[in-house]
Amino acid sequence: QGLTSEDALQTALRQQKTDRRPIGRILVDMGLINERILLRNLASQAQAAYIEPNFAMIEPEVLTRTSPDYLARFGFVPILRQENGKTLVVVSDLADATALQAIEELYRDGYVAALGPQDTIRACIEDFRRYRQQPK
Repeated sequence: QGLTSEDALQTALRQQKTDRRPIGRILVDMGLINERILLRNLASQAQAAYIEPNFAMIEPEVLTRTSPDYLARFGFVPILRQENGKTLVVVSDLADATALQAIEELYRDGYVAALGPQDTIRACIEDFRRYRQQPK
């Protein structure tokens, strides 16, 4: 069983022809699916992890090379350093070349990208900002 009606899907496809955005984003903007459903499906298709990050799951050492402003500018949050030395990062768009380049420059030992909702990524970044502002 599909998530949207045939009429709604046809409307989304017509809109895609005019504004050339991915169909999933159009379905989200139309309110036919939510971002989490879209990202779970995209993660599955890309064989990537889907993670809804929170600040408590972040290993502090992955934040030492960056700032909340940098993370907010590029829209990602690092989570942990894997055993293979690569850093697991959460992004909301695996095709965002600007964010991926920023991640590559920051984590030169390599990274693994997972998909996650923008709101939870932003919340982690704001929690990081508050953490940095606490008196030592």
